[in-house]
Amino acid sequence: MTHKAWRRNAARAGFKSKIVLSVILAAGVLTAACGSTDDADASGQNSLPAAPTEEGAFPVTIEHQFGETTITDAPQRVAAVGLADTDALLALDVIPVLVTPWGGATEASVGEWAIDALGGTEPVVHEYSDGINVELIASTDPDLIVAINQSIDQSTYEQLSAIAPTIVRPAEFIDWGVPWQDATRMIGAAVGQPARAEEVVAETEDLFTQVRSGHPEIAGKTGVVMLLNEAGGYYTYTEEDGRGQFMKALGFTLPPQLRELEQEGQFYVDVSAENAPLLESDILVVLANHNAAEVLRDDAAFQSTGVGRENRYVVVDSSTGVAMSMATVLSIPYALDQLVPEIIERVN
Repeated sequence: MTHKAWRRNAARAGFKSKIVLSVILAAGVLTAACGSTDDADASGQNSLPAAPTEEGAFPVTIEHQFGETTITDAPQRVAAVGLADTDALLALDVIPVLVTPWGGATEASVGEWAIDALGGTEPVVHEYSDGINVELIASTDPDLIVAINQSIDQSTYEQLSAIAPTIVRPAEFIDWGVPWQDATRMIGAAVGQPARAEEVVAETEDLFTQVRSGHPEIAGKTGVVMLLNEAGGYYTYTEEDGRGQFMKALGFTLPPQLRELEQEGQFYVDVSAENAPLLESDILVVLANHNAAEVLRDDAAFQSTGVGRENRYVVVDSSTGVAMSMATVLSIPYALDQLVPEIIERVN
């Protein structure tokens, strides 16, 4: 679905997504700028237009798990090594020279919701399934490396920092558990747009506010995001994970029986098949893997629970699952459009 389609559907649902419109307009400007550039730089890529920066934004020091990174000048070539870090950059009119795709990405190596914002450019693709490829990252000649939604150890951080200033997750969050608001603010500060990043965060948070105010029936309800595992059991996500954070922002709380099983620093709970009753909640969002819809329909243990028997679960497609998994200022409008009607139908 295009961003234009999102705006039409959002209007019907009572949402207002100014952020999506601003990204589309910015993408149009960037496309024109890229189209007029014929000269390739040393790394073989077309030069990218400089993104706008705010007065007095540099130098800036970003604190993170390995200390702090000081950025003295506006970066021109940003490598997005963190999963979904690309989205925050694109929302701020910064087209990265390198992107790291998340599972379910399109052929453009970004989510469906971010294609327009690329403006037809083709960044170098960093396949994280093979681990952090320091040599490939270096080959793009970045002057800033963003690796917030990523698992980076001290040795890798030092290697990346030898290439360019590098920002990683804040110390207070676990790997893959940085809230999208914090990631957006960090990236905004690093590229010289802290005020605009705040605006983008506020506009996106307002979308959740509109859902909650428009659907008071959500208040007091429990909700869980679940993934089938290969052993025949279930993984449920905590609020330290992006999927759990997404449900919390909608107004759902995790069921107490699952909260009791959470372990510090872990973003999911492993529920065995015989403990299927622990999945009991007002709404269960199931990520589409291992033929989830068919498996759950034939899963006697799951169907014996109230949530299974009363059809209080939604199996989302892969794009929606990805949009929730690494929620960003670009993916959230898409996920809301796809998921909210399905949820509301089942919690009424």
